[in-house]
Amino acid sequence: MTKQKKLEETALVEDAPSKRVKRKAEENNASAAKEEEAPPAKDNKSEHHATAGKGDMDPQRPLEGDQPKGELEEGRIFFLYRPRVGLPDAESVSDIQRLYMVLAPTARPAGEGGGPAAQPKPKARLVVVAKKVLPDPGRHERFFGFVAAVSDSVEDLIKGLGPNEHETKTMGTRRQEAARVVGEGVYSIVQSGSRNTHLLYRLEVPEEPGEVQQELRIFKEGKIVISVKNPTKRNPPGAGLGGSQKAEFPKDKMEEFEGGPPGGYAWIPATDPSLLDFPHCELLLIGAKPDAQGVDAEVKEHLKEAEEADHEGDADDKALLERLRHELHADMAGVKIDPAATGNWA
Repeated sequence: MTKQKKLEETALVEDAPSKRVKRKAEENNASAAKEEEAPPAKDNKSEHHATAGKGDMDPQRPLEGDQPKGELEEGRIFFLYRPRVGLPDAESVSDIQRLYMVLAPTARPAGEGGGPAAQPKPKARLVVVAKKVLPDPGRHERFFGFVAAVSDSVEDLIKGLGPNEHETKTMGTRRQEAARVVGEGVYSIVQSGSRNTHLLYRLEVPEEPGEVQQELRIFKEGKIVISVKNPTKRNPPGAGLGGSQKAEFPKDKMEEFEGGPPGGYAWIPATDPSLLDFPHCELLLIGAKPDAQGVDAEVKEHLKEAEEADHEGDADDKALLERLRHELHADMAGVKIDPAATGNWA
């Protein structure tokens, strides 16, 4: 069993607690985030960026267009799910073992969290969403997430999501099928106001969400408020990573949590996206609706332009899907792209 697989299976997230415990955990999640007010986000106005190498099939190829003011990171985002152990396919959310987001940065402002000298090519990250769906923006749901693995390439992360078998004492050989790609798009992490950072995304494949995307709350355009947890702070009951499964940030990164109450802030905005480059980094994900004005509107337009540029030269949906297959080396990893192709469960 791989280290990544073990981390996913042993994470203390709420997969099937009682309704009473789930309600209590969600209340604790909300109170924990508000327990210690985060420090003001640091403004980063540098126009110099670290960019990944170009290439038509490179999932970390740069996005077209100028980066909006207040943007901290941009890149490509992939959504995947894996069926539960023993199930050949998934037919609903209840059949899912995990929902994943792969964040593949293509550019990050110089200075805080990166820059040409500090990080020529930002890490790609595999993020687990604890509740197996994205948080509801209408209800401002608060879900835990964590970085399960990081790599220099998206391909390496996808390889870890192929089919696998393991032996158990009571049930013999158990098989888990490969992950399914449910969508691809572009994303941006932006500073909004003094104490918030938002992850905004725009779906490219499929062009319009189908049944499976809607059930997983993966919309054409989405917004998630994202905060990073201080690994020295306690978790609410029944949520988060436990034991030794904590991010090991270097001293300079831990200093970002300093200030406020004794022991530092429990949560800080992701104004330094390089915090997500560390395995076991814990996140609070809050569903939100993109604003019609201000930074959200500017970023939405930027992501739309990036999507349109990506679609140039691709005559039809079949060409886009073939590009997606090659980008992720899906066939080699045994990962299916059917849900992204059809909008249906697989």
